[in-house]
Amino acid sequence: MRASVLIFAASLALPTAAHADDATAPGNAASDAPAAAAATPTREQLLAALPGKRMSYTTPGGRVVQWVNNADGSAVLRKSPRLGGKHSTGASAPAHWYVSDDGKYCMSEEWSTLHGGPSQWCRALTLDASGMPSFVPAGQ
Repeated sequence: MRASVLIFAASLALPTAAHADDATAPGNAASDAPAAAAATPTREQLLAALPGKRMSYTTPGGRVVQWVNNADGSAVLRKSPRLGGKHSTGASAPAHWYVSDDGKYCMSEEWSTLHGGPSQWCRALTLDASGMPSFVPAGQ
């Protein structure tokens, strides 16, 4: 099994993140059920578990954004081409991830204005028994 986190569309909203949709924008990973059952990890547990993890979300327009959490807090976001776009190409942008003092996974995305401009968001995470993170649905 790959060490990755898949984000599925559901109902998580990123505050003012123009290119991230409700559950897919760092919303629900792998499965909502394990996230609800898992204990809330501490900031230190997240900082130990997240480096090297592959993460992704889907934008409202159906584009997949993927990255790997580098140990130094950096990441390079890669956005897939637009679905059905005749001349569409993918895009990439630098980013920085961190765990906030209150234990949320946060991402600062440095997209060009052509791709929605800079964005910052935070999401609560849980860790399953094997240490795989899952985003907690909004409102929980």
